[in-house]
Amino acid sequence: MFDDLVCPRDHLPLARSDNSLSCAAGHSYPIHGGIPVFILDDVDQTHGEAARALKLKEIEYELTRDDGMTPPLNEVDPLVREILGGTCGNMYKAVRFEIDHYPIPNLRLPPAGSGGARLLDVGCNWGRWSVAAAQKGYSVTGVDPSFGALVVARRIFRQFGLQGRFICADARHLPFKDDSFDVVFSYSVLQHFSKHDVRAALKQIARVMNGHSHIQMANKFGVGSIYHRLRRLFSQLDIFHVRYWSPGEMVAVFGEEIGDTRLDIDGFFGLGMQASDIASFRPHHRMILRLSERLRHFRGLTPLADSLYVHSRSAKASP
Repeated sequence: MFDDLVCPRDHLPLARSDNSLSCAAGHSYPIHGGIPVFILDDVDQTHGEAARALKLKEIEYELTRDDGMTPPLNEVDPLVREILGGTCGNMYKAVRFEIDHYPIPNLRLPPAGSGGARLLDVGCNWGRWSVAAAQKGYSVTGVDPSFGALVVARRIFRQFGLQGRFICADARHLPFKDDSFDVVFSYSVLQHFSKHDVRAALKQIARVMNGHSHIQMANKFGVGSIYHRLRRLFSQLDIFHVRYWSPGEMVAVFGEEIGDTRLDIDGFFGLGMQASDIASFRPHHRMILRLSERLRHFRGLTPLADSLYVHSRSAKASP
């Protein structure tokens, strides 16, 4: 659990004492219910959940989300239902109180193999992509600033009979040793960051990884993206609104911060929807998703896709 953890401020080794971790420079981080909390209190936060993770009363409340039992797999956690639209996409809002299973997507990565490659899921929230990775044999670590979501993610892993670890941390200040992971994955997270914060997160990803990163971003030239950008002209944005990038920006920035970079289509006409959940959607949403899946196979349409995967290879990776 703690072997590859370091201080997120100075990357010094951490010593454990009871319910905290501390470095030689005097920085200390609490462990609540077995989950280390590395949210820094002296930086601007990217999400309101990070501020809650610094408050003991909020932590105590979030720990009540796990009673230590392992419910049957068809018992969907109430928090997941509550936040399904926000974590998975707008199409899930209409079915969040009807769905009788966890919407676990198809992770477009090869199986981990017998060695169990180490995968970091940045912004894992309740763990849908972490579950998908663990089911493919990856040794999964999930990080997120939402302590409550991590408590639920750990419970969901038990429901699936999977092993994983969960750390409350900020993508811009990752608490891991250099080269701790073979793969870094992130979906619907960095697209919400300012471009300055994206660069900070990418520097950290490059530091802790010696393999490949696979990060979803929103394309400013997608049809759905153009529609939503026009709607914004008449609405007030919150701190976690989607920031849209051009494909050229993605390749340039990710290439500069991590290494050789290419783009792949995730989907059209929206963000977050996954073909693996098509049976759960409303009929008109199914039609949209089927069309998106057909278009996804035409690589020439990459510049027009709403959602893109940015695949980057670390300069430290073996040939």
